[in-house]
Amino acid sequence: MHSVTAPVRTLGPGSTVHHDIVLRVHDAEPIDASAAPMLPIACALAVWSDAPVRVEGAVSSSIAAATGALLDELGARFGATRARVEVDVEPGDAVASGALSHARERAKPSDSEPRSVALFYTRGVDSASTLIALGSHVTALLGLDWVDPPYADDGQAEIWQGTQRAADERGLPLIRLSSNARQVLDPVQSWSHTHALVLIAMAQLVSPRFGEVVLSGAHRHDLAPRSFGNAPEVVSQWQTESLVMRAFDAADGRTAKTALVAHDEHARRHLLVCWEQPGDRNCGRCLKCLQSMSHAHAAGVMHQLHERFEQPLTPGAVESLVGSPVDAATLAVLRELRDDLDDDPLGRAWRRVIAAADTPRRQDAE
Repeated sequence: MHSVTAPVRTLGPGSTVHHDIVLRVHDAEPIDASAAPMLPIACALAVWSDAPVRVEGAVSSSIAAATGALLDELGARFGATRARVEVDVEPGDAVASGALSHARERAKPSDSEPRSVALFYTRGVDSASTLIALGSHVTALLGLDWVDPPYADDGQAEIWQGTQRAADERGLPLIRLSSNARQVLDPVQSWSHTHALVLIAMAQLVSPRFGEVVLSGAHRHDLAPRSFGNAPEVVSQWQTESLVMRAFDAADGRTAKTALVAHDEHARRHLLVCWEQPGDRNCGRCLKCLQSMSHAHAAGVMHQLHERFEQPLTPGAVESLVGSPVDAATLAVLRELRDDLDDDPLGRAWRRVIAAADTPRRQDAE
C-alpha cells in the first residue's frame, strides 16, 4: 500500500486547525507523492470553512493553476469570500503575472496524444451507465473503499468483493483507493457536496498512470442544483500537465441511464444502489432503493431489474418516506422522477414525498 499525507491547516481568525488527512492506494501502482493530491481537499476546506487553508509542500504551476480555477468555481457557487489555498510553487516554476492562465493552457492535452482512461466505479446507475457508454475507451476502474471509521463495517468487505468481481468480469483492473478525508470534511459540509473534491484528489494521486479520469454526473442538466459539488463545471476545472478530469453523463437523466443499465446484462447483474443495508444487497426499502426502482418503473424496465432488490416496489413503501430528510442533491433527482412518472398511485406517493421535503426549504427561503 502507498499513501500520501501532507500538513494541512485551516487558518481561522485567532486559531489554526491542523488536519491529519491520508490518501491511499492499496497496491503497488506509481503515485503522485507530492502535495498536489491534497489541494482539491484543501479547496473544500477553504470554501466550506470560508477561511484560508495552508498545504505544506511545493507543486508545479499547472497544479497551482488548477487549484486556483477549482477554488474560484467553488467560491462563486457557495459564496465563500475569504476562501484561499496557500501552497508553494516549485522553484523555477513560479506562478506570477498571468502565469496561472498560461499554465492551464499548457496543461491542455493534445487531441493526438493517446491517454489511458480510468473511471470511478461504484456499480450504481450513474457509473455503470458511463461504463456502458464509454466501453473500450475505459482502461481501468477506480473504487473508493471505506476502511476508515465511522464508515467501515463488516458489510464493506462484501461490497468491495462484489465490485472486484464486476471488474474482473469486464476484464478491467480495479484500483482500490481509500481516505479518511470524510472525518475532516463531514463536520463542515455534506458528502453530496464534497465527494467530487475527494475523488479529484484521488485521481491526482494515481495520475502517474492515468492521463484522464472520468467522474459520472448525477443530475438531469436542467435540474442540477448549482450548489452540488459534482457539477461538470466544477470537475472540469482540474486540468494539469499530467491529468484531465472529465465529467460524463451516459444520458440526460437517471431514468434514461437506468434503461441503459437494465439492457446490459453485466450492469444489471452487478447493480448496487443501496448504502443503508450492510453487505452487497439492495434492500428495496430505503430511499435510494425505492428511487432506483421507480426510475426503472418509469423507464418500463422494472421487470429486468426486480431480482436485484429484496423487496418489491409499492406505493405504500414510497409513502412511508414522507417526512424523511432529503438533501438538495437527492431532491433534484426526485424532481426528475416526478416528471417521468404517471399520475398513478406510485407517482402520487412520490409527489407527496417531494412536497414534504420541499416545505422546509420554502420556509427557510422566506
